[in-house]
Amino acid sequence: MIFVIGSTSRLAKALMAQYQEKDEICAVSRDVYASWAKEGGDVLVYAFLKERASKSDKIFVTAGVLDPRVQYEQVAKINVTLVEHILKAAWMLELEVISFGTVMEKQFETPNNYIRTKEILADHVSDYFNRGLAVSHFQLHTLYGEGEPSSFMFLGQLLQALRNETLFEMTRGDQKREYHHVQDDAEAIRLLLKSGCRGVMAVSHGDSYSLAEIAKHLFTSMNKEHLLRVGRLPDLSEECYECRLEKTPQLESFEFRDTLPALTDFVVSLCQSN
Repeated sequence: MIFVIGSTSRLAKALMAQYQEKDEICAVSRDVYASWAKEGGDVLVYAFLKERASKSDKIFVTAGVLDPRVQYEQVAKINVTLVEHILKAAWMLELEVISFGTVMEKQFETPNNYIRTKEILADHVSDYFNRGLAVSHFQLHTLYGEGEPSSFMFLGQLLQALRNETLFEMTRGDQKREYHHVQDDAEAIRLLLKSGCRGVMAVSHGDSYSLAEIAKHLFTSMNKEHLLRVGRLPDLSEECYECRLEKTPQLESFEFRDTLPALTDFVVSLCQSN
């Protein structure tokens, strides 16, 4: 059986689609797992899984707080404590745990609340991996697909400006980023797990573009380049500009979507459906 914690997320939906034909899926409701992040939550996790799980069953933990503006304590409660309690129960029951983070881990001297919690989580996963637990922590790039992008994300802000036909002011946008369709990453993760990959690892296709290149392509594709103002805002004081990773070796033969055409199709479809 496969247990999914945070089954309403875009990543969870894509992962469940990958496994639903061959595996029984238990989408754990938020009403159940919300108490798992509290003090003593590891006992509740253990009781829930002991009654339902069999040895070597998988637990995908896609629940998480992505918005870095949320207070650290609230972010850490879900991104760290919840997963810690699941790891502890899984260790005792010999279950497999798959958690998710970001390629931005270890890239900043002063990371935001989201990145900081994912760095802590990756360290915990590494500890359990070294102790012999079948556990993985996949560091992901920016995901799109399966619904609207979050409004606090760069792509979500672009979409709002395109829909409303309002000016979009941004920095020089020199930051290099990979954008991944969530369905591609879900399939890639399934293949990585099937091949026996465990531990902490990045899921990369190696095809990065600057934020300015992405913005110019999207606005030009929709004949709205007159609304884009690159370089109008000051650059951030601390930013990761060269987030360039080689394609994950174990995925060398896997074909990800071409970034700019796929992003354009995604944004155009959302604009047309509004």
